[in-house]
Amino acid sequence: MKNRQWAHLGSVFVLNFGIKGLIDFIINPILILEFSFLISLLITILIYTLLGILTVKIYDYYQTDFLMIEALKQSQLLCGQISGSRLLRFINRRAQKNKKILGLLLTSQNTGLFVLYFRDGFYQYNGFSGKNIKNIFFLNLFIIEFYWNTILYTGFSFWKLITGAN
Repeated sequence: MKNRQWAHLGSVFVLNFGIKGLIDFIINPILILEFSFLISLLITILIYTLLGILTVKIYDYYQTDFLMIEALKQSQLLCGQISGSRLLRFINRRAQKNKKILGLLLTSQNTGLFVLYFRDGFYQYNGFSGKNIKNIFFLNLFIIEFYWNTILYTGFSFWKLITGAN
């Protein structure tokens, strides 16, 4: 992998980590504490839907595989024959065992990554095209957000219970 690709990949992950941290650890708890579980769930689903769509649009606009997802898909199609990046070889070995786990992992990081990985073909940069990709996108997004909101809500409820706070 060229230095420029590593720089793009690193900057994308740092930016995504910052945005995800802001939403998951600041906005989401505030929404649960100030409003309710349901309001928090709906707002975070809306935010992550917009973020996922934006991610796919930007990725397709530049038509550059700086996230190495297209290379990973191509490698899997060619039965693991991948050259160069140790990171891709590592991910490829793990992804061959269970694509659903990889899908949930990608969704948990950025819902757009799920779409990029599971859409048909590679190096096509064709948005949300493919069989049921939109439905699966929303289903995975709902599962991940329901899970995270449930963890937060349960944690806050338990904390209130043990501390006696209202």
